[in-house]
Amino acid sequence: MTALTLDSALCAQVDPDLWHPKKGQSSTAAKKICHRCDIEATCLAIALADPELDGIWGGTTHRERQTMRALASPRVRPIRHGTEGGAKTHRRRGETACPACRTAEAVARQHRSVA
Repeated sequence: MTALTLDSALCAQVDPDLWHPKKGQSSTAAKKICHRCDIEATCLAIALADPELDGIWGGTTHRERQTMRALASPRVRPIRHGTEGGAKTHRRRGETACPACRTAEAVARQHRSVA
């Protein structure tokens, strides 16, 4: 945060220990102050951009921000090309299976019909 925004932040006007509650302590008081602050959204954006920041920022705890980051960027599993499972993954994604995956699927289908 710049000095200009820090001057207008309500967090600068209270005990700094409030922003780092000990395990088992409530973060409600700090969050209430954040929710009244004019720069809460800016503070939250800064905290979401820096996963190393600890304590209450932008009305959220470190754990809440971890959850927000995880939900914002779901992980896409890689396709195991050349396997029957790879062909299924292509279809789940609404894609046409690649030639290697189509071949593996056909071979697996053939083996199942022979057995």
